[in-house]
Amino acid sequence: MPRSYEDYELFVDCFVRACLAHTQLPAETLQTEVDRWCSAWRALANAPSSDVGTEHSPPRLLPPSTTSHLAGRRSHVEELDRLLAGSSAKEEVPLVSITGPPGVGKTALAIHWAHRAAERFPDGQLYVDLRGWDGDHEVLAPETVLSRFLRDLRVPDAELPSTLDELEARFRSETADRRMLLVLDNAAGPEQIRPLLPGSRHCRTVVTSRAPLTGIGARAMPLDVLSETESFELIASLIGVVRAQDEPDAVSLVARLCARLPLALRIVGEGIAVRPAISVAEAAEEIADESTRLDTLGVGTDEAHDIRSVFSWSLRYLSPPAARLFRLLGLHEGPDLPLPVVAALADMPPAAARHLVHMLVRVNLIEQRPGGRYRFHDLLRLYARERAMDLPQEQRIQAVERLSAWYLKAGDASDRVFAPSRRRVPIHDRDLPHVPAAPPMADHRAAFAWGDTERENVLSVVRQCAREELHEVAWQLPAVMGEYFYLRKMWADLYATHKDALPSAQRTSLVAEAWIRSNLGFAGSHIGMYREAEEHCRRAVEATTSIGDPMSTGIAWNNLGIALGGLREWDEALAAFQRALELHRSQGNQWGEAHALMNMARAHAGRGEWDAAVELYVRAGELHGAIGNRVVEGTVLHELGLAHAAQARWEQATDCYQRALAIHNEVDNRIGAGITLDDLAAALLARGHRDEALDRWRQALIVLEELAHPRAELVRSHLESAQR
Repeated sequence: MPRSYEDYELFVDCFVRACLAHTQLPAETLQTEVDRWCSAWRALANAPSSDVGTEHSPPRLLPPSTTSHLAGRRSHVEELDRLLAGSSAKEEVPLVSITGPPGVGKTALAIHWAHRAAERFPDGQLYVDLRGWDGDHEVLAPETVLSRFLRDLRVPDAELPSTLDELEARFRSETADRRMLLVLDNAAGPEQIRPLLPGSRHCRTVVTSRAPLTGIGARAMPLDVLSETESFELIASLIGVVRAQDEPDAVSLVARLCARLPLALRIVGEGIAVRPAISVAEAAEEIADESTRLDTLGVGTDEAHDIRSVFSWSLRYLSPPAARLFRLLGLHEGPDLPLPVVAALADMPPAAARHLVHMLVRVNLIEQRPGGRYRFHDLLRLYARERAMDLPQEQRIQAVERLSAWYLKAGDASDRVFAPSRRRVPIHDRDLPHVPAAPPMADHRAAFAWGDTERENVLSVVRQCAREELHEVAWQLPAVMGEYFYLRKMWADLYATHKDALPSAQRTSLVAEAWIRSNLGFAGSHIGMYREAEEHCRRAVEATTSIGDPMSTGIAWNNLGIALGGLREWDEALAAFQRALELHRSQGNQWGEAHALMNMARAHAGRGEWDAAVELYVRAGELHGAIGNRVVEGTVLHELGLAHAAQARWEQATDCYQRALAIHNEVDNRIGAGITLDDLAAALLARGHRDEALDRWRQALIVLEELAHPRAELVRSHLESAQR
């Protein structure tokens, strides 16, 4: 129980502040109410007057903490303990700035820690919301804040200075001999903070802001979203541990849908907590739809707990060009984007685009990643996508055209590396908007690196172009990326992009339709859809024959043979490959000839005709090597090794595997390297080289596990069997 008038007055002070915590009263109005209640208490209890000159309890102006345990920020709380209230003078710093994107929990962390550490600051704790990122109020001027702080320190109004310099000096004088804690919440920038810093080496200050605070000597503490474990912990603290443990998968799903953003997690968790009849799975279903997720993450009229409102406060403080860029970036539907794509969307040179996008980075609306790439937080991506609709439709379409043009040109550059001797996708640069140049791709390694980085973006751009009816690029982009998907054995991606592209190709030309159908048949054969693949390829043969394009007809026959081979119709498959071979030879197309020979070899291998298969593999490998098609040359050498192994010719098989492995490593064909290492190990073991075989299996396992390739399990079983 309180043991003095001062203790009772402190109790009344804290009680009134707690009761009014959710009213969103301005700070000065709140202080007036507190003073009024404290005066009433003194009158009722016949307590000593609080006139200036009498001894007073120190100011304790911290807002109520929402929880005694701050889920997911344990390491940050411990770091604040070490930096601001540590036992070692070497560890302590006078000022820490907590920064991060909107909704990440900066204020919650600052207030939670301040309550935890309050007793270490016996001369009081001061708090102010500086309204730096407040959509409804003006930013508080330093003069206003200093006047308020001086009143909190019992300086009479008559003694308050009138200028900022004098206010700063008086504040530093008043705090010079005190050990106090200041929490400066929601700061606009360093210029707002600098005049508010106390002069005592015993005082400590915590600042929160969406923007980095440089030039004030602060130790930066950037916050990110929570981990999966921390997100589960936060939701469990809101809905109850038992309820969370009853539906762990649903809780994890809620965390993913909220992108592990603390504000979103708290909104959903509190919504579940007040509805005991609803399951966590049902709550997850309510936010599953991206198109309505931000609607669900809005609560009544409380802007501080509405995701859109919280995000919008940052947008309002951007310059018009930066705000326009934020909206334009919302049109990019992939996971991240490089600077040239930012520039393409903004329709400006990369240097100017870098300057603008760094304005967004500065206020944590977008995250800068290694390699000059940028990424939205998932919920901010949804908000940016909504705000993109503020732009006129014509501007949106033009931006998507520039976006797709950059990916088309870059994809074509990679295609020229992978298949320099193959026919080119008919792209007319004069019909494309001007965009930044594609990145240099001097060799297979560089082209693979670009494709690996941009793969998911390419998939999203293909879908977007098909949806926006940008028919020309909607079929051309999958076509130029086809060789990459084939060489990386990404059959599902090859099939999906061409399936999306087919309606656009049909609306464009018979050439486009034939190209997409031929590739779609090729992809379908590799995912076991042989009859559908056969149909696409036959229609491609008819279309290319009708327009008099023998090279494309040869490719269609080749792909038809692959589908027939999948159906074990070997005679028909070999006939199709023979037609392809004749057409390619008639056109002097060595690239097509080499592929036809390779597939004929595979058909003979499928029938167990190993001598014929070996002869054709040798011819195909030599031709692929002659035209510089190194990736496929490595594949052919590996398959030639398999043909030798099928006849127990282990020395020849070993030689082929080793030559194939050298090429795989040269061109960064990691999947090919992992598979070849597996078969090389088997050949070495068959020759009695057990230790060397074990070493190759270990290498294969490392490569395939890194790629999450399904063959890794088979390699592990080979390794375990050989070690017994």
